[in-house]
Amino acid sequence: MAFDETATTTEALVLEDGGKSLTVFSGNASDFSTFTCVANHLNIPANYTAEMLKKQDNPSMVSISWDGYSAQWTYNTRSGLDLYITSKD
Repeated sequence: MAFDETATTTEALVLEDGGKSLTVFSGNASDFSTFTCVANHLNIPANYTAEMLKKQDNPSMVSISWDGYSAQWTYNTRSGLDLYITSKD
């Protein structure tokens, strides 16, 4: 699925690698409901989600890991959150 970074209220999910990789795009003006659903379902620790939800410019890719998952994320105040999650299994 293509994600248009100018669609600031849109969220998108991309599932790849036979279901082992998930990308979440949340536009900066979206309600982050899709992100929140994914975060809750995968039990992303609250301290990580709090950082992502600050919606502050973070041009460097941040790497995190928890309970069998690893992820990288970045936030751009113009386009929003890009979150790449991979299952370690």
